[in-house]
Amino acid sequence: MLHAQDDGDGFECTGGAQGMARHALDGRHDGSGKSENLADADRFGFVVECGTGSMRVDMRDVTGLKSGILDGAFHASNCAPSVRCGCCDVVGVGEAGGRAIVHYKDHRLFGSGDVPSPGDFVGSDAILVDMHSPHGALAALHIARAMGVPGVVDFDVNTAHEPAAILDVAGYVVFGRKALEELTGEAGPARGLMAARTMCNAWLAVTAGADGVYWLDDAIVRHIPAFDVEVVDTLGAGDVHHGAFTLALAEGGDPLQALVFANAAAALKCTRIGGRRGIPTRDEVEAFLQECDGAK
Repeated sequence: MLHAQDDGDGFECTGGAQGMARHALDGRHDGSGKSENLADADRFGFVVECGTGSMRVDMRDVTGLKSGILDGAFHASNCAPSVRCGCCDVVGVGEAGGRAIVHYKDHRLFGSGDVPSPGDFVGSDAILVDMHSPHGALAALHIARAMGVPGVVDFDVNTAHEPAAILDVAGYVVFGRKALEELTGEAGPARGLMAARTMCNAWLAVTAGADGVYWLDDAIVRHIPAFDVEVVDTLGAGDVHHGAFTLALAEGGDPLQALVFANAAAALKCTRIGGRRGIPTRDEVEAFLQECDGAK
């Protein structure tokens, strides 16, 4: 995913934000994390690669695809049949920090052959996938299960015709509120989670913006409120949340601890302008949590 934000200084590209969040929040910075994304081999991709590389994300398995999005070839019809275009979000951020997103993704971008192999994840302590490449997500989740590490799904959008296979093999699923409602047909986080429980046995949660996070504790819906912060830009908050949640699980934390850590990381991100630039460090998140505990 490539996010582009015109913040007055030009476009900011924050592709691979989940991976970058994981590294910004990982105090060890050992370079062990990897990105398996497909990136544009144009100016979007160049900026993404520079940004992720500067945060020590391993980019060696990222495939470059020439799209020409910034060179006037925005529509798939403008590209040669053999060329797969990239995907991008053009994001407008309002004064209150909310955002409007115009999404573009070439339907030829992710094919059934674009799937990872077990060798791609050697040494991984957790695997995080999203729904933009269902074939790749399903393969990665099977690998996570075989390795005995947490397999986490960022279910913020549903691009799979049949998501049941992904839900069935996932260990943890964190829904976006709209995606959960579209999947289950139920309005409201609590009803949506209960309906999703009938579809899979994974650990389930749903992010609800300023309303915090809801999660299922067996058959009981629990709620963790959002931190009270001054929101200036929500761009990338969901990616930061998922990256932080997965990192906490990889370090051996339980899901509730991971949710609190992820909530704090996402809250801090919302206090800052920019997707990639707004990602907090591990020290900042821990200091924020201590400050909040001290204020109780």
